[in-house]
Amino acid sequence: VGLGNYRYFLCLIVTLGLSSLLALALCIAHIVTAAECSGQKVGYFVLDHLDDFLVAIFCVLLVFGFAMLNMYHLYITAHNLSTNEHLKRYYRMNPFDHGTKENYSNICCTPDMLL
Repeated sequence: VGLGNYRYFLCLIVTLGLSSLLALALCIAHIVTAAECSGQKVGYFVLDHLDDFLVAIFCVLLVFGFAMLNMYHLYITAHNLSTNEHLKRYYRMNPFDHGTKENYSNICCTPDMLL
């Protein structure tokens, strides 16, 4: 991801994380509503709605994956580092770190032609 489109990448992963969280909440709401409406025992209910449970498990995996990706990129953005600089530990003290607020402002609010 290059500097010119990093803010869009951040927006993408934050939006994907929130969307997967919403999908998980909707899956849980659907399962709970279906369970309340049916008078089945738990084992039979799970077998009858196995696809709903598989989608919910998939959504849980998505939520955790996107949460980890979001935390990592929000951390390196807060310290004004690229992924390569962070992984290779180029700087003992990062000369481009201007504080969390200023770093987020530079990445998210600076016009494209100034980047």
